[in-house]
Amino acid sequence: VDGYDSSTSEAWSVVVHGVGQVVYEAEEAIQALSLPIFPWQSGSKPQVVRLVPTTITGRRFTVVGGYRDAGTP
Repeated sequence: VDGYDSSTSEAWSVVVHGVGQVVYEAEEAIQALSLPIFPWQSGSKPQVVRLVPTTITGRRFTVVGGYRDAGTP
């Protein structure tokens, strides 16, 4: 799930396929790093990679029963 709206119980998922390109220009890297996108995985990130999309698919769906933490049985 890429997003979830608890007020409507609506979630959405997006899959992007494309070609990854390493960003070498400092100005482009600074622009990319200023976007409100944050990695899920911690650790160093020595390269900035741009994804040039070839296909984008997604769907919206209603979550029945609401949100549960992955650690909750």
